[in-house]
Amino acid sequence: MTKTDVLDCDHLPPSLQVKDRESHRKDRNKLSSVVETQERLLIIDALKESGGNQTKAARILGTTKRIIQYKISKMGLDPKIYRKKNKDISPMP
Repeated sequence: MTKTDVLDCDHLPPSLQVKDRESHRKDRNKLSSVVETQERLLIIDALKESGGNQTKAARILGTTKRIIQYKISKMGLDPKIYRKKNKDISPMP
């Protein structure tokens, strides 16, 4: 039934190909999970570096403030916790 000596999944009936498709879905889900985790870490690092300033974080990441705001909201992050506190500055006498 094949032109070669190799039997591929495509040569099998569709009922037997389902498992292969399911494994592709799992791999796709795994990839998207890894990508989302990495993206979250990059955004957090940019927020730390920018002191919680979303515009600066967007510049660091080479994107727009609007996209950063959307992703921050989607991920449930609070940029305020990354703001730098000026405790080191003492008032002048």
